[in-house]
Amino acid sequence: MATIFYCPICCVLTHFNQWKPRSSWSSDSLIPTIPQLQVLCTNPACKRTHVIIPDFLNPYKRYVGVEIEASIEQPKKAETSTITEAEESTIRRWIRQFSERLPEILNVMVRLLMIEYENMLSLLDCSQGLARLRRLLELFRYRKRSTVLGIANLELFYGGSLLYF
Repeated sequence: MATIFYCPICCVLTHFNQWKPRSSWSSDSLIPTIPQLQVLCTNPACKRTHVIIPDFLNPYKRYVGVEIEASIEQPKKAETSTITEAEESTIRRWIRQFSERLPEILNVMVRLLMIEYENMLSLLDCSQGLARLRRLLELFRYRKRSTVLGIANLELFYGGSLLYF
């Protein structure tokens, strides 16, 4: 079964352009290079190129999502060094970027759910960070995923948002 992709900018059908190899870094080094689908918008006024990345990778990040997510979830624990081989400065940057983007992305997720389900969500939810993101993602229809950040990026994409983690 073929998957159909639409341009997130102009919502017009896209077509296959090429497979683009992307290197990824993982502590276990099991996935050094991953083929990514590159599509072109068929709208003559747009003609943008989009790369469809797998959910276990994040846009503009080299490390796999499992390692990034584990580093974000356990920022102050000593086990962080056993989760990933990333440098401390890289882990601090991941945590800072996550903290900066999380409030806006959570607001977008709530709006998408309100549109999809036409009901109000409780704004009294006291959970924070990845716990709040997991609770919101449980309300979306089920999609296969490898990480919380991966499914969040997928839902943001399907919702037409140009945000990502």
